[in-house]
Amino acid sequence: MQKPETPAARTACALLAAAALAGCGGCTPWGYAPPQAQPEPAAAEPAAANGAQKRYSVNGRQYEVKPRRVGYSQRGYASWYGKKFHGRQTANGEVFNMYKPSAAHKTLPLPSYVKVTNLKNGRNIVVRVNDRGPFHGNRIIDLSYAAARTLGMVEAGVAPVEIELLKAPDDWRGVYVQVAAYNNKGYARKLVDKLKARNLKAFVGKPGEPNPAVPHRVRIGPLRHAAELERVKTVLHNAGYRGYIVVQ
Repeated sequence: MQKPETPAARTACALLAAAALAGCGGCTPWGYAPPQAQPEPAAAEPAAANGAQKRYSVNGRQYEVKPRRVGYSQRGYASWYGKKFHGRQTANGEVFNMYKPSAAHKTLPLPSYVKVTNLKNGRNIVVRVNDRGPFHGNRIIDLSYAAARTLGMVEAGVAPVEIELLKAPDDWRGVYVQVAAYNNKGYARKLVDKLKARNLKAFVGKPGEPNPAVPHRVRIGPLRHAAELERVKTVLHNAGYRGYIVVQ
């Protein structure tokens, strides 16, 4: 028969447990090393030969890679993958490293950079999309272990997320911000002058349109980076322009 636990024994056990936790500090499952820093979107990176095909098939289902623009966003569920695929080749020919923030997506061009936000806790991370998937369930993105750990979703396995495209391969065009549209070209030109005075790349019409038709659209762009788009939005907001839209 086991002897009753004394107060002194309980205290000793508590001290031992505390010491064990202190010694474990940054312990992670299966002896994983701490994840590496978030990647910075490359200044110039071409589309990957193995990841830019327009159509491909997995398990009898067809998928189409579409020319998404900076600022494109999507909401859904994220999952993560790690030990089973560590060291294997990704869809664009790189080697998957579960300790680096990376991701798999079904239709974004490779490589792309996206900001992923966990809608449950607000945590976010920038990941480099270099693989295809996930191909089961209603999940929109598969994250590496490192990315999932940063987002606080390793234990749950899946989490509701929002993804925002920060950068696609350089041979893809950017987006434009349409500030207003006028029937009177003179009004449109006046607005362009005001926007240029705020250091914004404003013009009238559509890109490559020789004789802008009515209505005369006042646009800013092209904007090829998420940071540039956010700067334009901030300037417009502070100047009182709230009815703008982002167009391709």
